[in-house]
Amino acid sequence: MGWPVGILAGVIHVLSYLGLSGAVNAVAHTFGRRPYENSATNVGWLTWLTAGEGLHNNHHAAPTSARFALHDGEIDPAWPFIRLLRTLGLADIRRTDPVFTGSRDAPADR
Repeated sequence: MGWPVGILAGVIHVLSYLGLSGAVNAVAHTFGRRPYENSATNVGWLTWLTAGEGLHNNHHAAPTSARFALHDGEIDPAWPFIRLLRTLGLADIRRTDPVFTGSRDAPADR
């Protein structure tokens, strides 16, 4: 396809990477649900655009977990791929169950 398509793909990748990572930090600390008591939120539509990073509140609650979807109805689009890579022996997952950090990350409804 040539170098023009390669340059275009590179520019789109860089802009989307920077824009979406900025959106996670801006949007997912302002709008959305807070199932755990921390500064982040879960934003459903952002989750789909960022392969699960939109479940930012869950990430803050269990930062070492490879799986971001911790509740019924939440979907982590990257988790099936991570499990597939583990099954194929191409990835190693240290923790499959979330380990919650600190008392401030207790569920907010308690």
